[in-house]
Amino acid sequence: MNETLNLLAKRYTCRDYSERIPETKDLEAIAQAALQAPSAYNGQPWHIVLIHQKDLIEQMNSESLEIIKEVPAYQDFYKRIQERGGAVFYHAPSMVLVLKKTENTEDKVVSMDAGIVTGNVALAATSLGLSTTICASGGIVFQSEKAQEWEQKLKFPKGYTFGIAILIGYAKNDNGKPHELDQSKVTWIR
Repeated sequence: MNETLNLLAKRYTCRDYSERIPETKDLEAIAQAALQAPSAYNGQPWHIVLIHQKDLIEQMNSESLEIIKEVPAYQDFYKRIQERGGAVFYHAPSMVLVLKKTENTEDKVVSMDAGIVTGNVALAATSLGLSTTICASGGIVFQSEKAQEWEQKLKFPKGYTFGIAILIGYAKNDNGKPHELDQSKVTWIR
């Protein structure tokens, strides 16, 4: 199997990060990989926010926990987070936010393009020996009454909204495994 296929086969969702901080040069390489993602009509309807401040991520984590604790629709999610150690972001030391452009765009196309960026980020990080979690929960703080405060703190450009988060760091242990492949999800037309 070639290097790219091996990389795809080994990426998994990490739910337990170590204290080890990724090097700035690796995060810069990941940011470049994000910017290299293709997009419809080369519109590039995204903006990347790279958070390399563990204390800021922990603040987002605390506020997210408070929000999901209080919202009845999130109770199953809250319980699952508590069973996994009580951290929405699994103590990851770095996070990439993929923001979506909201002005003059079709949401389906923008979401698809943001998804491509997300894949580039996750695979680039894996290629550098880092672990990742693709994390929609990164958007919880942007659904609260403090949404604008968080958007300002994280320097969201005007006309962009949260799309998805990717947690990045080193796994606490190397026991993570990719999900089982379900071949029934493939239909061949020959």
